[in-house]
Amino acid sequence: MSARRTVNRILRKTLFGSVFLRDAINECVMKDASPEDRAFVERLSKGVVERKVTLDAILRKVSGIPVNKIEPAVYCLLLAGIYEVLFMNTADYAAVNETVGLTGRPKGDRTRSFVNAVLRCVAREKDSISDGLSEWEKLGLTPFLYDRLTAWYGPEETKRIAEWFLSRESDSLYVRRIVSKLSDEAFRERLKEEGVEAVPTGVSEDTYELRSDRSVFQTESFRSGLFYVQDLSSALAGDAVMDLLAPGTRNFAVFDACASPGGKILHLADAARKNSENRSCSGSFSFLAADVSEKKIEAIRSNQALLGFPEIETAVRDASVFDASFSERFDLVLLDAPCSGIGVIKRKPDIALRLDEKRISELVSLQRTMLSVNASYVKPGGTLFYSTCTIDPEENELAVASFLQKDRRFTLLSERLFLPGKEGTDGFYYARMVREP
Repeated sequence: MSARRTVNRILRKTLFGSVFLRDAINECVMKDASPEDRAFVERLSKGVVERKVTLDAILRKVSGIPVNKIEPAVYCLLLAGIYEVLFMNTADYAAVNETVGLTGRPKGDRTRSFVNAVLRCVAREKDSISDGLSEWEKLGLTPFLYDRLTAWYGPEETKRIAEWFLSRESDSLYVRRIVSKLSDEAFRERLKEEGVEAVPTGVSEDTYELRSDRSVFQTESFRSGLFYVQDLSSALAGDAVMDLLAPGTRNFAVFDACASPGGKILHLADAARKNSENRSCSGSFSFLAADVSEKKIEAIRSNQALLGFPEIETAVRDASVFDASFSERFDLVLLDAPCSGIGVIKRKPDIALRLDEKRISELVSLQRTMLSVNASYVKPGGTLFYSTCTIDPEENELAVASFLQKDRRFTLLSERLFLPGKEGTDGFYYARMVREP
């Protein structure tokens, strides 16, 4: 009962209070909650948000009442109850009775009777409950997002992407080994002694899937800063510019304009440190990580302190505002721009519920401003690396093409789009552009 009550609070914050799902979970789940209760709360909360579009369609079908006419607390109870009946292993009677009990209403009360009737109807008709739903409702996509995806990729690929978002596949924990601290063999052996299996991903060098019955964040290896959590998409983006860090005879300056929580610049700083230690080199590397708020910078500093990279400087800076002191100052500028996040809906399902034409237009305008501003910080002969976690061409290929058309000093060296689930990764995009010497 208490776990379901927590789920209701989380859903009200996320669906009605504009709080991100992950933040709502962290706010509502007590620190002393049992692992079982936390797992239940996370599964049910995320599941409801993932399938909200489908659940809304079923609720309208069964109740005959517009969802916006239902009291928010009751509405969230109904969504959670329907999800439990249809998509979890809870016995139907338990899901129905526990949810009805959470209304707090006495027997005979209209709201209590309404909740009871809806959930019992869903339980009775669960095998045919989706009959008559549209394709976008069955896939759990908003009409806006379904139309946009099908326009880009067609109905079959859209279906595959949507099913990937809903799947439990690849809900794994991926980490990157600090290569300047210990070898692959030593790392895997160290974790094995702590009861953790580190399996190389085969997607990006020095990245692993961690498998364990215990929290890997309680291991001495984590506390010693031997690895950090990094999504495979971020790891692959770092790999795409790794060749630039080979020791040379001159200094090499890196600027990460939207760096939080610091994965990419830590990746590069680690590789540069290892290269510098292993080869004689008269040059040196410098790293500056910036982001728009002190809160974001604190996230970078926290990882920096844990992993031991004091050489990375940090600064609060707005990547959309030009700073003349940065003009032609860096050999490599990383711009992981704010975006719609369509590629990471699997991990952040509430993203899909917040997108509309206005939001996309605002992001496209911001991205093109950021490209223009940060291109000015690249030295002649230097590299501008643009990346997003979306699969929207307007934010990716078209944004880069527009930039290159306006700034003829830059040439596209390479670009790559990863569709969600195609290579076991989230959806993302990157482009590597070189400024003429």
